[in-house]
Amino acid sequence: MNGNELRAARATLGELWKLGRPLYLAELGRALRLKGRDPGASVLEWERGNGPSGPVSVAIEMMLAGAMPPDGIEAITAQLGRPSLLDHDRNLISTLEGASLVYGAYPDGKPCEDCVSLAHLYGRVGIDVDDSASPHRSYAAIVGGEAVGTWPVSDFGDPNTDEEGCQARALDHARKALGEALQRAAAEIVKTTRERVAAASKGG
Repeated sequence: MNGNELRAARATLGELWKLGRPLYLAELGRALRLKGRDPGASVLEWERGNGPSGPVSVAIEMMLAGAMPPDGIEAITAQLGRPSLLDHDRNLISTLEGASLVYGAYPDGKPCEDCVSLAHLYGRVGIDVDDSASPHRSYAAIVGGEAVGTWPVSDFGDPNTDEEGCQARALDHARKALGEALQRAAAEIVKTTRERVAAASKGG
């Protein structure tokens, strides 16, 4: 189990256990009975790296197959009587800061040739084949967010003699631009979330 598969496992376990969201890093850590002040710290390291060790992978795969955590779901999700927005924000920061760009897959790891994803953020690239557009253009857009841009395929060679090559180069450019836009969006989310966490901590 690698880092991306572990991130996908948190999402799947959240669905299986009817939480309506992915497991927080700390919740998976508690399900695995990890020790320390922050049981999610090791989970984050695994997601950033090459995944957990063999025994941990086996435990997670057993839970994905239907096994319940030994201490029960309520014990691992309890946050002083109610879900903590502060915990959610800290988890969001950790997830976005630890995420890497993934080309050719949705955030849940399912293949998507025209997708680029970063944690829960993702977008699409493609070729605009509208006959009214001449020459054709590559495009990139964040799903649920900004349109990143469009680029005439003629910027990448002569479409009359190498249309396929021009489109391939235009798509590569769009993927790079989309990845950079996703990273900017993630950085802005982290910035505003950190400000919210700092304000909440002062208020508390």
